Amino acid sequence: MQPFPEEMLFHVASDPHEIENLAQSKKPEHQEALQRLRVAMETWIIESGDRGHIPEPPEVVAPFLKEMHDWFGTPDWAKGQ
Repeated sequence: MQPFPEEMLFHVASDPHEIENLAQSKKPEHQEALQRLRVAMETWIIESGDRGHIPEPPEVVAPFLKEMHDWFGTPDWAKGQ
């Protein structure tokens, strides 16, 4: 299991299992869709007051990390964070 890329874009009609990430595609139609969705996301963040871009303090995160580790283990890629 690897961390998710920063952006993902899928054509769910032709790729319902979301296998091919089109975010890095050079096709103009993919880049136009990506730009349109970026603007929609930024608008939603502002209008909703979403604070997901602000990291939680370590003391808030620590109990959740411990619980996830106890249940599932910690993947190697996450141990250095």
